[in-house]
Amino acid sequence: MKKIIAVIISALMLLSCLLVYADNEPYLNDPFYEQMWHYDAVKAHAFRDNGIDGRGVKVGIIDSGLTKELDKFPEFWDFDGVDIQTGINVCAKLDKNDELLYDTSDNGYHGTSVASIICAKANNEYGIAGLADGCTIIPYKIED
Repeated sequence: MKKIIAVIISALMLLSCLLVYADNEPYLNDPFYEQMWHYDAVKAHAFRDNGIDGRGVKVGIIDSGLTKELDKFPEFWDFDGVDIQTGINVCAKLDKNDELLYDTSDNGYHGTSVASIICAKANNEYGIAGLADGCTIIPYKIED
């Protein structure tokens, strides 16, 4: 019973934080911020206004892989300050192809786009702002 009460209190505290800061304007200067509907939908500025970002958070992305530096649309792939760790190419693992086991490069850019929404460098007057910039990303490629 105590555990349930603690969870309820934690949820109420989080909700109150979101409600208090829901009407505040964010302080991000990224040019594509106005088009980033998801930022407002999850009230991410409430956390950012309180100094909460992705530092110390590890995120596993199960998608088409991740390519850190791309020439196409560079304003969406600003991973400065993001720790992109070596992930696993699940397709290569299933095919028992040890040569490609750690090749998580993204051929279709979907996984890279997902990573950008999560962790693209924010407030740098360039491109988009990730929800948890500064986090650690571990890509898992599940599509060839």
